[in-house]
Parts: sequence; structure tokens; C-alpha cells
Amino acid sequence: MDIGIPREIKPHEGRVSLLPHHVEELIREGHCVRVEKKAGMLSGANDKSYEDRGARIVDSPLKIFEKSTLILKVKEPLDQELKLLSAEHIL
Repeated sequence: MDIGIPREIKPHEGRVSLLPHHVEELIREGHCVRVEKKAGMLSGANDKSYEDRGARIVDSPLKIFEKSTLILKVKEPLDQELKLLSAEHIL
């Protein structure tokens, strides 16, 4: 499955839905994981730590939503993210 982890955009939200060691487990099971650039920074996980465990780092939320079936978030999607969701997505 194609899994996407966008950066949280809700004000004062610094968590990320999955940390690098979680991503590594999903990739080991055959999934593709894309992480938006700097998604884990406020949770202490930099882009390199995700890449080192097999994730693909992408530059924009649009790419996350275009390429992923399962979207993993901490908080509810805001209006600008709702516009990117389609019937094919699992949130």
C-alpha cells in the first residue's frame, strides 16, 4: 500500500503520525511510505532519519495526497487538506 505522512498544519501541533522506526516496519512489510519534508522535525525526527529507514521524502502535501492511498495524520484535516482528499483515500 502507498502510505503518506503529511506535515501537520494545525497551529501549535508538532506531532507526526509515525516515527522513523514505525516507517521501517511498514516498509519491511512491503509498503511504500512517503513523508512530507520536515513532517517530523517538531517530534525530533529529521528527514534523514526517515530516509535511512526507507521512506521517500517529498516536497509538498500535494505529492503526498497524489501518490498515497492511506493518509496518516495526528489531527483532523483542515480545509486545505480536505480539498486534496478523494474517494480513493483512506484517512
